[in-house]
Amino acid sequence: MHYDLGIQNAQIVTTDGIFPANVYCSKGKIDALTSVSDLRTADKMIDAKNRYLFPGVIEPHVHLGPFNGIESDMETETRSALGGGITTIMNFVTTKSSLKSEIEKQQQIIRERALCDVGLIGVLMNQDQIDGLEACFDLGVVSYKHYMSKPEFEKFLGWTYLDEGRILQSFTKISKLGGMAMVHPENFEIIARKIEEVKASGRKDLAAWDEARPWYCEYDHMYTAVLLASIAKVPLYIVHVSVGNFPDVIDFAGSKGVSLSLETNPAYLYFTKDDGELGILGKVNPPIRGGAEQEALWEGIRRGEIQCVGSDHIACNMKERLGGGDIWSAIPGLHGLETTLPIMLSEGFHRRGIPLETIVGAVATNTATIHRLPGKGRIGIGYDADFCLIDLNREVQVKQSMMHDASDYSLFEGRTFKGWPAMTISGGRVVMDDGDVLQKPGAGRFVRSVTT
Repeated sequence: MHYDLGIQNAQIVTTDGIFPANVYCSKGKIDALTSVSDLRTADKMIDAKNRYLFPGVIEPHVHLGPFNGIESDMETETRSALGGGITTIMNFVTTKSSLKSEIEKQQQIIRERALCDVGLIGVLMNQDQIDGLEACFDLGVVSYKHYMSKPEFEKFLGWTYLDEGRILQSFTKISKLGGMAMVHPENFEIIARKIEEVKASGRKDLAAWDEARPWYCEYDHMYTAVLLASIAKVPLYIVHVSVGNFPDVIDFAGSKGVSLSLETNPAYLYFTKDDGELGILGKVNPPIRGGAEQEALWEGIRRGEIQCVGSDHIACNMKERLGGGDIWSAIPGLHGLETTLPIMLSEGFHRRGIPLETIVGAVATNTATIHRLPGKGRIGIGYDADFCLIDLNREVQVKQSMMHDASDYSLFEGRTFKGWPAMTISGGRVVMDDGDVLQKPGAGRFVRSVTT
């Protein structure tokens, strides 16, 4: 049999193990996995000798549009995704008006401008959006984020927030519809007072942001979210976990019968609050914390307690980020689609000895399962022919000039990583080769999530 694409002599990485094999694909799907001695023919053949083959990375946490507009970001940031071995991103749909209309708008923009596949997650801000959830589920969006840090961004972004009564109402409805609830858990009532206190001390450094948003503010609302999820009987996903005592929350969820999934951020896994070179560009909510918290997060990944890694990516320029030049006026947010996988390989595998089988779960397989993306996240017959071919021993010093996103700086400028994506394949087509993105806008697809 003849195929569209063949990848020979690869070391296939799955959550169950690593094994040598050839992969043959046609019409965007994986058709055959064979021994390396079983040589077949294909229109395009790739020799993957001495390389490791991951399923295409799935990025679960992206914000397109806040600074540059959704149309522009859909093109530039999906190009950046391919540069980092990412073949699918999940974008948060954020609007105060009709969520259904915004989802439909973004689906059209995906068809016109995306370079990689894109799934969508809704952000709930008001009662009308809760009332309209059925129509949004019909569009293939089944996960919904709730900001518990009210009212932090009401003045800055004009956002509105659900109170906890409406969050419970939303959780209950999402459960009945077969979806997943997501939360950003921080107690801003405490944070607001802590900010006043730390600001009055004259502190302006990155560590001051951690002090002003202490661990217990996140911890408090993680517990609250689990309790509400237990009442609503809804699966719960907590985004960007930064605190090291998350196992307590896992235990609490277990005692309440809650299906709980945790995501952390690659910046938490690489930087600490004392990184003087990073400075106030590291401002993010929740904050980058200390070394002990960082190592606890890595151990959570090693043990499978933290299932997903998401970059919380927002494209912007340095002037916008820095604000007035101090931690209090700087705009919070991070970017780094193309450095997520290198961080996991360099800091996780090489430095800490975390198995590749665990890393592939955190960057692809678990995310596909939890976010209910059929055909994604695995190398198996019938799955999408999405791959990332990795040079595990290549050392790369990061420069923003080599990145593909719309930002004019990198948090990782001058930092060196060991382990780098050499090739990205999406739908059976080579879309990135040695840093050159070959895909055209409009080639990406909208990916529907499915209900339970």
